[in-house]
Amino acid sequence: MSTARRTVDAPIVGYWSLFCASMVFGIVVWGGLTRLTESGLSIVEWKPITGAKLPTSDLEWDVEFEKYKQHPEYHKVHVGITLEDFQRIYFMEWFHRNIGRLFGIVFLGPAAYFVAKGKVSRKGAVKLGGLGVLLLGQGVMGWYMVTSGLKEGMRERDDDLPRVS
Repeated sequence: MSTARRTVDAPIVGYWSLFCASMVFGIVVWGGLTRLTESGLSIVEWKPITGAKLPTSDLEWDVEFEKYKQHPEYHKVHVGITLEDFQRIYFMEWFHRNIGRLFGIVFLGPAAYFVAKGKVSRKGAVKLGGLGVLLLGQGVMGWYMVTSGLKEGMRERDDDLPRVS
């Protein structure tokens, strides 16, 4: 068996990369829909792990709706929104965040495996590391965008609309 250093990534890495690219396309499209429907601030907390669960009971929905009512978007953009309408915009944002969570798993798990098993070249491993850092950065950017749109000071000026930055 040859001990030569791998200079080309295994074919499975290419297929996985194409799948990841398709997921990026999907999350960008869904994110655009979330933005167009003004749904991005409907979930007012950032819970990367425990926030993956969609409310299922009337009580859980009421709690989420009451949290939303405490933020400027309810008072300036979705004034008087019903619980049913809130559930629709909540789902848009919930699904967007969960696509991101799933993408993190789909990217990081196989990337670690491919690197550990030598399925990628050294240069490919560095590139995967860089993409992982960018993925983490996108999560941080998502947190910032939501947090900046939920600032309380937006209630003070009539012309200041809450939005995902």
